Amino acid sequence: MSAAPKHLQPVIDAQAAAGSLPPTEEQQALSTLGPLLRALVSSVTEGLILELDGGHGLLTAWLQDGLHYDIPLVIIDPDRARLARTESHLYPDLRLAYHAQSGGTFLADMSDKRFDLIVDHRLHDSPESFALLVDRLANGGMAVTRLTPALLQDMQASKTPALARLRWSNLSAGWLMMAVGPTIPARRGGRSGRMAARQDRGEPSLAAQGS
Repeated sequence: MSAAPKHLQPVIDAQAAAGSLPPTEEQQALSTLGPLLRALVSSVTEGLILELDGGHGLLTAWLQDGLHYDIPLVIIDPDRARLARTESHLYPDLRLAYHAQSGGTFLADMSDKRFDLIVDHRLHDSPESFALLVDRLANGGMAVTRLTPALLQDMQASKTPALARLRWSNLSAGWLMMAVGPTIPARRGGRSGRMAARQDRGEPSLAAQGS
């Protein structure tokens, strides 16, 4: 059993006293995710880490515990007071930056940034919000988030090239982990396509070469 970060309980106590904890069922799911996220974040040795709408700190403590020594972690939450409680009870850390803003607004504002790991507490129910999340992932980047069953079905059936690059794994309590795979090259069109390309380049056909 993985030992919890030592600063997690003070964060839980502070948020509980303020009535800012998620429902009990969600807390249980987050406690299961924590050790996995600590392992995931420890594998990121360059780039940026982002946590969206998780200002209660229940996963932030795990992320901080596994964070590489010079990797920035940006924590976004619309509840300024909840975010401040997490910041004041976690271990003081210059790698962590806190911003009181909604996750969707932050991603929309960060069109020039790409993140190597995004932990997104939002439950996505629209293709637009999910597509924005995917667009902000770096090549090879990972995201842990949630989708409604209907949206998940639509995304799995989608032929959109960007979504075709995603690799999925199911986690507990409806959470998903996805990674952005390599760019899928365009199909070459088979033998007929190769023959046409040879002709376009002025090269003799295979038949002519064999004559």
